[in-house]
Amino acid sequence: MNKVILCEGKTDAVLLSYYLNKVCGFEVDKGKVTNQLTLGQNKGNESFSWYRKNNDYLGIWGIGGKNCFKKAISEFFNVLKKSPDTMNYDAIAIVCDRDLEINDGIVLSEFSGFFAEANMIFENNQIRNGDYYNSFGEKRIISTFALIIPQERFGALETVLLEALKGNDYDRKIVEKSDYFVNEIRGDAAQYIKTDRLVLKAKLSTVFAIMTPEKVFSFIDELLVTTVKWEEKEYLNELFGELVEFINQGDI
Repeated sequence: MNKVILCEGKTDAVLLSYYLNKVCGFEVDKGKVTNQLTLGQNKGNESFSWYRKNNDYLGIWGIGGKNCFKKAISEFFNVLKKSPDTMNYDAIAIVCDRDLEINDGIVLSEFSGFFAEANMIFENNQIRNGDYYNSFGEKRIISTFALIIPQERFGALETVLLEALKGNDYDRKIVEKSDYFVNEIRGDAAQYIKTDRLVLKAKLSTVFAIMTPEKVFSFIDELLVTTVKWEEKEYLNELFGELVEFINQGDI
């Protein structure tokens, strides 16, 4: 089976690839190079990589930002309609942030609407089966899934990671005091911390700087996969539980 996850950016893709490797067993596969299945340009804030487990392939596409979903889905659907049966996608998942300016119902409706020519519905944390017709008029079945994170409040990937790090009292204090520090200094650092999203990034960076001071100059993507065993975090296992089930369906 061929499956794909669309997420907002490179950091999201890095976390998902790490987590699904540890939990589901998908390993990087550099041999999956076919024009019918290739998506993404691997440039700027966009990335696309293949992962494999037995005969199942998983593509994780960091599309370059929340405003790129329409373009990315349009590109994916064009590939979907033209791909031969042996190289077709069987499932698509979309992972996005729960931003203050979006409404869950509206954004999920938009995702479904981007597949206007198909019967493909996206529901938050729900596995659905849809269908569409390819360029030859043949009906195909595809599974769909969406996950808006975090589930319980507004935020982004950084919110999820900060919450996951509160798994014990020791780390909880570090997270809470880093949160307080960034909130207190934000006004004086407005030249650098200009948006709410940058505030989240500053909070996570502060926590990492305290937990791993010897790696403070590492890139955030490197810190993500070397600092914490995310697969052991109960919060993430609950959050990504249905996504793992979605990715594992049809495994051989």
